[in-house]
Amino acid sequence: MQHATDPPVDPTLPRADPRVRRDACSVDLAVAGMGCPSCGNRVRNALLAHPGVVEVEVDLCALVVRVWYDPELVGVRELVGIVAVVGDASQHRYIAVPLGPSADPCVKEASSGLHDSFRGHGRDS
Repeated sequence: MQHATDPPVDPTLPRADPRVRRDACSVDLAVAGMGCPSCGNRVRNALLAHPGVVEVEVDLCALVVRVWYDPELVGVRELVGIVAVVGDASQHRYIAVPLGPSADPCVKEASSGLHDSFRGHGRDS
């Protein structure tokens, strides 16, 4: 659901060459707070604008974002932070948590209270 005052967000950045994506690492992020296509595009565009992010696919039904990235240029913790910052910048609240096993210490920190975060779209939900 899009807020009446929010302008639509278009997917402005192009898709990566499949060969580049094949050579990258990937992580699935559960993202609370994405409730409409503009939210998905906002998250996708912010991640793709960051150096080292190769490709991003958003599944709004599952609230999951798959990110292909170069681990020498960006890490999972930074990806989680990018999602939070783009939400704050747009008056939304997005919370990302890596899915699956990870050696990244932010997984343990971020996963507490995750299920409570999946209710609602904006800050007032």
